[in-house]
Amino acid sequence: MTDIQDIKRRFSCKDVLKLKGIDTPAKGNAPCPICGHGTSTPCFGIYGNGQRYKCFSCNSAGDPISLYQALFQCNFKQAVSDLKGRAGL
Repeated sequence: MTDIQDIKRRFSCKDVLKLKGIDTPAKGNAPCPICGHGTSTPCFGIYGNGQRYKCFSCNSAGDPISLYQALFQCNFKQAVSDLKGRAGL
């Protein structure tokens, strides 16, 4: 198993949001933590057993690694390195 596969197995999008101190509702959509839109109409959702996210306002979408990149404003290499460290890999 590659490091990237292992990271995706260990972290869901909800786990990544928790790393940033963001709580998500158990069901339904929430305000977008990336663009900040959706305060009146929630537009951010997590799908596919927590492995995919989508904001219907800014069209941001992806997996736990790309969500980490967006929230922590880092590149792919740094996101993988950070998440590997947090997972103890």
